[in-house]
Amino acid sequence: MASNLKNANAPLERARILGRFFNALESLDIGAVFGLFTRESLRTILEHAGRYILFPAAVIFAWVQTGVAWYTAYKTKQSRHVVAAAVDTGITAVITGAVVSALLSAGAALVAPYIFTGALGVKTLFNMGASIYHLVKAVRATTSKEEKEHYQLAKEAAIGAFFGALATAAIVSVMVFGHFAIAALGITVGVLSGTYALVKGIQALRAHLTSPEREGYAVVDSEEPTENVPQNSNRVIGDGLNLNDPHQKEQAQERTHVKDLEQALISPPSEVSYFQSPVEEPTNTSPIHHSSKPVL
Repeated sequence: MASNLKNANAPLERARILGRFFNALESLDIGAVFGLFTRESLRTILEHAGRYILFPAAVIFAWVQTGVAWYTAYKTKQSRHVVAAAVDTGITAVITGAVVSALLSAGAALVAPYIFTGALGVKTLFNMGASIYHLVKAVRATTSKEEKEHYQLAKEAAIGAFFGALATAAIVSVMVFGHFAIAALGITVGVLSGTYALVKGIQALRAHLTSPEREGYAVVDSEEPTENVPQNSNRVIGDGLNLNDPHQKEQAQERTHVKDLEQALISPPSEVSYFQSPVEEPTNTSPIHHSSKPVL
C-alpha cells in the first residue's frame, strides 16, 4: 500500500525548468542572428526577412523567462527574486521597444543596436552584482546547506555575467561598428550559452522526473522496510496484544508471569515446566526471572 504526500514545490520546479529551456532558445536565436552577419548574402536575408523572425522570437523567449521570474518571486516571497524579476521586466521592455521600432522604422533600426548594448550591459552588471552578493552570503553562511546554495547561485550569476559581457562586446563590434569578422564571437557566445542552459535544463528535468516526488507526490512503498516502519509490526500474541507497543508488551509479560505461577501451583513438583512466551525471544533478555526450583 502506498502513501502519497503533496509536494508544493513541484510547480515552481517545472517553471524554472521551462525558463532554462527558453533561455537556451533565446541564446541560440541570438547566435543565429550573428551567423547571418558573416556573409553579404546572409546579411541581405537578415535585412529583408530574417529580422522579422529572429528578433521577435528573441523577444518572445525573453518575455517567457520574465514571466517565470515573476512566478518565482510570487511563490518564494523573497525580495531578491522580486528585484531580479523587476530588472528582467525593465530590460525586456526596453529591448521589445527597440525591436518593434526597428521593424517599423529604418531610422529606429540605426538606434536599436545602441539600445541592445545598453540593455545587455545593464543585465551584465546586475549579474556581476548578484554573483558578488551570493558569494558574500556563502562566506557568511552558518549552515553547509545555505553555503552550498549561495555558492551555486553565485556561480550561475557569474556565468551569466561572463556570457553577457562577451555578447555585449559582439553587439558593439558587429552591429555598431560593422566589424563583421567579430560575428564569430557572437555565434560562439550564443551556442555556448544556449548549450549550457539546455544541459542545465535537461539535468533539472531528469532529476525532477526520476525523483521519488515526481509529479508532485512522494511515494513510500510499505513493503520495503524503512527506519520509520519497524518490521513485523503486526506481531501479536494470543491475547491480541501487539508486542511492538511497550505498554502492551508489559501487559503480556505480566500475564505470562501469572500463567507461570498458575502452572507451577497445579503441576506436580517433578513435572513443573516454566511457561515460555509464544514470542521467540532469547530468555536472557526477558525481564521476568524464573527460579530453577519448583514453586510450592
